[in-house]
Amino acid sequence: MPIELVWHPTLPVLIATYSGDLNANDHRAMTRKRAAMIAKADQPVVLLADVRALGSFEDATKVAAGEHVLRHANVICTLVVLGEEVYHRWSRAILSAETRYHVLLFPTMDQALAAADVLLAQ
Repeated sequence: MPIELVWHPTLPVLIATYSGDLNANDHRAMTRKRAAMIAKADQPVVLLADVRALGSFEDATKVAAGEHVLRHANVICTLVVLGEEVYHRWSRAILSAETRYHVLLFPTMDQALAAADVLLAQ
């Protein structure tokens, strides 16, 4: 599967690392596994999506709208690692868009994990 889900070793941060080409079936399998992992958490969690190595998601429109992870009661924030080039090219446009969810974008994993640490300490 092109998405690996692992808990950070010391923080309640669920890291989703995307790599290669993603399809709708892989995405559905990942969302089921992610939901189960978040539901088992005994405290609020931060979801960290590292999409630096994601190749494509051509059939994304085949993923049905449903319960979104950003609406999950246990997820206090979603952090997205885009990589330096994509972050600098797209972050202004994305961050200026109106959003209903707490999503933060980062160019590096270290910066995202530092932000997670601060968010969890609040």
